[in-house]
Amino acid sequence: MKKPLLPTPAAALLLLSLGAVLSLLLGWKVALDNRARVESELQREARQLGAEVAARIGLYQYGLNGARGVLASNGEHGISRARFRTYVQSQDASIKYPGLLGFGYIRRVPQQQVAGFERREREDGVPDFTVHQLRPHEGERAVIVYFEPDRGDRSAIGLDIASEPGRRAAAESSMRGGQARLSEPIALMPHPEDKAQAFLLLLPVYGGGVMPATEEGRLRAGFGWVFSPIRARDAMAGVMDDLPGVAVAGLLRQPLPSGNCSDAIGDSR
Repeated sequence: MKKPLLPTPAAALLLLSLGAVLSLLLGWKVALDNRARVESELQREARQLGAEVAARIGLYQYGLNGARGVLASNGEHGISRARFRTYVQSQDASIKYPGLLGFGYIRRVPQQQVAGFERREREDGVPDFTVHQLRPHEGERAVIVYFEPDRGDRSAIGLDIASEPGRRAAAESSMRGGQARLSEPIALMPHPEDKAQAFLLLLPVYGGGVMPATEEGRLRAGFGWVFSPIRARDAMAGVMDDLPGVAVAGLLRQPLPSGNCSDAIGDSR
């Protein structure tokens, strides 16, 4: 009778060791397969989320294009508060544009023309119109002239958004490039500690309603911007419904109170 190559205890130990190694290899392969599936699913959801967000921004830009058309058709000096309000009232923003808090108009005002500009706006229905800033700065002003719907709080009317670097950068980039731009995240007034609550979407307005072909021409012809504040939580809510595996930290929080004018513009101080 031949002797076994290994004593029985050694053979058993070897079999156990091989079994453990095979189990580890199998577990490692399963983990890799699971990781690959998870990464593939995350990439798919990221692509879908990107497409959904782009579509939503396009919807907002469509609304701003209408507001820009009102300004272009009336002209830099022909537009009035009443005409702008009429356009906004024709839009049911809460239904057509989820998360969009309203439509506004920002006017470029050279520093030396501020006094005359204030006088004209007071004659156009805002007796206490005054240009004010978040931070002192020199140079051209970018002043919020209109914001609709008017919910009674007009504290943002007259705000020079160029006095805050993030909003100024978005406005300048928009004017130079001739395209819509989103600002950096801003905080809504009731929750100034949360800087991820909202964004401003800005679209430049050029004299004659035609965008010049060159950057130099755009800087000469551009007289302002139409804009919309977008509340991130509300804007993303419908998008998230289609992606149950995705959540955006900090955006989907407890309900905020209904926004008024100061809520919509926010504060970055």
